[in-house]
Amino acid sequence: MTDTIQSTQQQPASTALKGIDISHYNGKITWPTLSNEISFVYCKASQGITFKDPMFKEYFGQLTNAGIIRGAYHFLTFQNAPADQQIANFLGNGINFSTPGTLPPVLDIEWQVPDSLNAYIIANRTICIQLIKDWLNGVEAKTGRTPMIYTNTNFWHDYLGNPSGFGNYPLWIASYQTKPPVLPPDWTAYTFWQNSDKGTFNGITGPVDTNLFNGNLADLKKLGLSL
Repeated sequence: MTDTIQSTQQQPASTALKGIDISHYNGKITWPTLSNEISFVYCKASQGITFKDPMFKEYFGQLTNAGIIRGAYHFLTFQNAPADQQIANFLGNGINFSTPGTLPPVLDIEWQVPDSLNAYIIANRTICIQLIKDWLNGVEAKTGRTPMIYTNTNFWHDYLGNPSGFGNYPLWIASYQTKPPVLPPDWTAYTFWQNSDKGTFNGITGPVDTNLFNGNLADLKKLGLSL
């Protein structure tokens, strides 16, 4: 897709706060070593109506004990997965989003696997957009926290048609590049920018997704209820 809007973002400073997002694919992690290199971590908690990440509770507990600012995300399934059941699956992990150090819940909105499932989104765009709204509204009602949307500008445009009405939700944008990312039309700023899937750190084996926070440490602590 040719980008049709210009980014309003400034190039992040070299001192921008860095973090990672992880799932069970990342295996065992040595947090005392890694904590010297990152400021926050998001963990995959669930997907669809039944899948819970088998490493989530271990990761989240370790992060809590280590005092690292952390959050949890849910990977949205669009087909045959009612919002209330996906919410129940996500919150069934027992996360207390009012605990200091906990970032807002995140809804991961992106390409489905296998790729054949993505045709459903285009053919049922209105239903899929309503599913997103229902998940966001339901999780906010149950947790008292405004959820964050994780997505990619191309996906938001090509599959969902750049729907409006989501700009009040914080944005976590996925864009693997060095220049500031172009954002979907509903947003003028991002909260997190996933800028690579090839990060390397001491304490974790293999590549990992890396993210930059659009703010200073005080802002991050406030977002994580740490102030």
